[in-house]
Amino acid sequence: MDWESLGIEAREIERITRSILQMVLGSNFSIPIDIDIVVEKSGYISEIFPCGAILAKFGVSGALCPRKDSLPAIAIDAVEFDVLPARSRFSVGHELAHAVLDIDVYKLNTDYTVKGAVAIQKAISAKYKFIEERANYFARAILMPRDLMHKEVIDMYSQVAAKLNYGYLKICQRVSAILARKFKISAAEAEKRLEEAGLVDCVKKSAEHKQDYLI
Repeated sequence: MDWESLGIEAREIERITRSILQMVLGSNFSIPIDIDIVVEKSGYISEIFPCGAILAKFGVSGALCPRKDSLPAIAIDAVEFDVLPARSRFSVGHELAHAVLDIDVYKLNTDYTVKGAVAIQKAISAKYKFIEERANYFARAILMPRDLMHKEVIDMYSQVAAKLNYGYLKICQRVSAILARKFKISAAEAEKRLEEAGLVDCVKKSAEHKQDYLI
């Protein structure tokens, strides 16, 4: 990913997300991250609320809803909120990213309905694709803090690698699946996070040489 095109470097997003986590949860936070508590106590969002099938109506899982006289709120598709917690958690993290990084753009919206929020979100993402990519990175970073993820990978690598006969791709898939369950995020997003954190290359090198280069 070309991070220069995002207007903010990846390491800055890592710094921001870690700062928010430490502010809300302290220095010894555990997994899975309670994203609802993080958002509600972050100082960026007034509330998170499930909203009738916005995915079916508007094609989005969530939306940042500016409020005229208060902090913005996050609307989350009610179905996902109830039955797809991993997807719902990611959507909450994604919308928090917009509140932290893009709020000046979202404040241009004067239609304070969910429909209005979705409309400006689609307009912004159509013109500035990097904003959505950046928000996805932010969501992964706040749900899967680098240090905690690295520790989990170190703890599981040797056992997983031996069982899979050091097959690089199978190891990555298995590690991603385990991380997804522990952090309550989708396996696809967990695999992307592994790559962002530089751990895919470490796993590949470890598998090729049958040594642990993750420590």
